[in-house]
Amino acid sequence: MTTMLGYLGCRLVDGLPQQLTFQPPSHRHDLRREEDLLEEVIRLYGYDRVQVSLPRLEVNAPEKPAIERTLATVHHCLGGRGYLEAINYAFISAELQQQFNPTLRGTALLNPISAEQAVLRTCLVTGLVDTARRNVSRGNHALRFYEVGGVFVPLSGSQLREAQRLALLLSGPLHGRNWHTPDREADFFDLKGDVTALLRSMGWEEVRFEAGGPSFLHPGRKAIILAGDLHLGWLGTLHPTVQAQRDLPQSVQICELEEVTLTHALHATVAPAAASRFPALERDFAFVVAQDLPSMALLEAIRMVDGTLIRSVDLFDLYTGSHLPADRKSLAVRVVLQADDRTLTDQEAQNISDRIVAQMAQQFAATLRG
Repeated sequence: MTTMLGYLGCRLVDGLPQQLTFQPPSHRHDLRREEDLLEEVIRLYGYDRVQVSLPRLEVNAPEKPAIERTLATVHHCLGGRGYLEAINYAFISAELQQQFNPTLRGTALLNPISAEQAVLRTCLVTGLVDTARRNVSRGNHALRFYEVGGVFVPLSGSQLREAQRLALLLSGPLHGRNWHTPDREADFFDLKGDVTALLRSMGWEEVRFEAGGPSFLHPGRKAIILAGDLHLGWLGTLHPTVQAQRDLPQSVQICELEEVTLTHALHATVAPAAASRFPALERDFAFVVAQDLPSMALLEAIRMVDGTLIRSVDLFDLYTGSHLPADRKSLAVRVVLQADDRTLTDQEAQNISDRIVAQMAQQFAATLRG
């Protein structure tokens, strides 16, 4: 190196064991830094003789917070099901607050933008309902919206609690007009299917729906969403009175999920299970039960009879009519039986069927419909 730099007129000033100091000639104004001298050495030595190697870099990318992973899942799932994300102001009118939650007074703003944005919202669906109203007034009737945002719940005194929630809205025809699919408007069960798929994609298992929900929902078409003892939210059909007040000519299905649904999503790793090589058996039952018995309770009870061989339990018919007492209904369910290590015999399937009938009779006083 010393010889090469000497050819360039650089004079060695000091030569320490780990450091060399050179004085460049006065006409080489480009030699100002250590890097400049190294470039000259490489140029004289020959670029083709320099062995190329990449530096070793260790990059530790920080893990995304759980809420960000949850929101990414939400956007992916709902976007794939045709929903569009809406972003609304956190301010609503006092009239809208009164229509949706008359028992909870919203916090008024000291200097509101307008009378339509005078109070802080206490639930997220109010903005989506107004978004639906504006779309319908402009001729857009097929609506699928969702929104993630904050709500402001008044506490004692002047205190507020802000919480992040997720709301969905489904309304209007499910499919565009075509020759092979009959026209049908979205209903409660369509939204329930979307919500079930969303919660499953977020990692929530064993979600159940029970009767209940806010007063601005239709009394016969609403439910609360539970996972164990945890309250995840609610869903239902907008009450006809509120629907008329908001000038909506079509039925509106709405859902709102609590903050805990977003912050405590399980994000479990899904491992695909090997499919059984052995055939499955199907058994159908038509149970006559009390009119007020939720079908979900019956399905869960059947699954508990044998958690290994019972692979699925599905409701495929509901009957009420002149052949049954007024306080009874018939629920027809299909049970799929299958083993991983053998073909089930007719006797094994019959034993499980007998256990199902006996357990339903003991637990719900259910009888088989003749």
